[in-house]
Order: sequence, then C-alpha cells, then structure tokens
Amino acid sequence: MFGQLGHCYQFAANKITDDYSIADIATFPWVRVVDGFYGAGELASIDDFKCVNAWVSRCEARPASKVGLYTRLRG
Repeated sequence: MFGQLGHCYQFAANKITDDYSIADIATFPWVRVVDGFYGAGELASIDDFKCVNAWVSRCEARPASKVGLYTRLRG
C-alpha cells in the first residue's frame, strides 16, 4: 500500500500546485495511524517511504487537520 502511495505522492510533490483532494482527506487519517496508533510503522517499513511521510507531515500542518486532531470532545 505504501509503495503505491509513495508513487502517487512522489508524482504529486513534483506538481506546481499544492492541491488537497478528497482522496487526501480520506487517506491521511488511515496512513497516520499505522505508526501512531497501531505502532506498526516498522512492520510496514513506513520509513522507507519518505514522500509518504512528507505528505503526512503536510497534511498534519494544515489548519483544519490541527483542529480535527487536537480539539478535545466535550462531554
């Protein structure tokens, strides 16, 4: 899975625009939790996919992502 994402995001990194698509919105949380929540980054060799890691960092830096990731639920 990361190989295919790496290919896609390596291509996207070379584009002139910095588009953020519905595919990014849908995929980012799942890729992020492989290492963060499940602790399976080493098993999935996620460090081998530098462009995927860079993409996750760019997604995390987006203001809307910060709100979604770091806002506590009331209740």
